Amino acid sequence: MAKKSSRLYKNLERKSRRNVILSLLGILILGVFLLKLGIPFLSDVSYRIGSLFQTSSNEQNLSDEFVSTPILNPLPEATNSAEVVISGTSLSGYNVLLYVNGELDDREKVRNDEFSFEKTLTEGENIIKLKASFKDRESEFTDPIVINIKTTSPILEIESPLDGQEVSKQSLEVKGKTDLGARVTMNGYWALMEVDRFSYTIQLKDGDNEIKIEAVDEAGNKTEKIVRVKYSP
Repeated sequence: MAKKSSRLYKNLERKSRRNVILSLLGILILGVFLLKLGIPFLSDVSYRIGSLFQTSSNEQNLSDEFVSTPILNPLPEATNSAEVVISGTSLSGYNVLLYVNGELDDREKVRNDEFSFEKTLTEGENIIKLKASFKDRESEFTDPIVINIKTTSPILEIESPLDGQEVSKQSLEVKGKTDLGARVTMNGYWALMEVDRFSYTIQLKDGDNEIKIEAVDEAGNKTEKIVRVKYSP
């Protein structure tokens, strides 16, 4: 009985070692498979499934009854160039409709979630609005944006002093008038603005003085004048 038990024990031990070796070998083969084939394969499958869900999501967005309003990129309130780029983002597959001053001016198919219009606007105020359309549905309008196209330079009237004037006081007030919304500098210093009128007090040096006055409007147009005065204490 003891010999039989010993042989049985040895047989079980051999089987256990064989099972352990086979298990380790299987794990090693599986690891090699995953490194060489399995991970790229699983990555490819994962990518394809993700793309499928993404495509399905985009199709669902475009099939919804609600059409989202386009998002408009910032535009200048005023510019001295009539050439303006009106751009923004919306869903690919939508059409974006551009309205200028209440009239449909242009339309464009959205690609890669972006749209862009290159327009030549007219002098003065231009009211810009957009909306998106898909099939027979349309979105709400964007908030209206007003772009003021101004290509003419601002007026600049110097009321005092007169060019070539001789003065006996060292402090001299320079004043005048310009366009509403324009800013004025004198020899590089900002003048005080009250609506469309400006003033600034400068300190003169003995003899000849040159005062450079510049008016710049909100569109970037500039008018420059130079006034010469002579200070004789």
